[in-house]
Amino acid sequence: MRVFIVGATGGVGHRVAQGLRATGHPVTAIVRRAEQAESLAGQGITPIIADVVADSVETLADGMQGSDVVLFTAGAGGRDGPEATTAVDGDGPAKVWRQPRRSRE
Repeated sequence: MRVFIVGATGGVGHRVAQGLRATGHPVTAIVRRAEQAESLAGQGITPIIADVVADSVETLADGMQGSDVVLFTAGAGGRDGPEATTAVDGDGPAKVWRQPRRSRE
């Protein structure tokens, strides 16, 4: 099962990604920074540098292509105020849910 994770550098997402990798599932994850991408790649996770808030639905859909499952584990944690929390915790899952459905090739 190919799994795509939004939020794989957070506590829950990281644990889920590690468990999936340990059982042989390929995992792809979006991250916002190059150093996060390097860390995940070193753990056998395919990183894609993207931003669930700033990037378009189409850009996110391109990264998710070929995935069997998409997990949304990202969260703003309330650190940057209510606007950031709404953008990540509310609008983020809605944007991921709106992904164009593509058939696997």
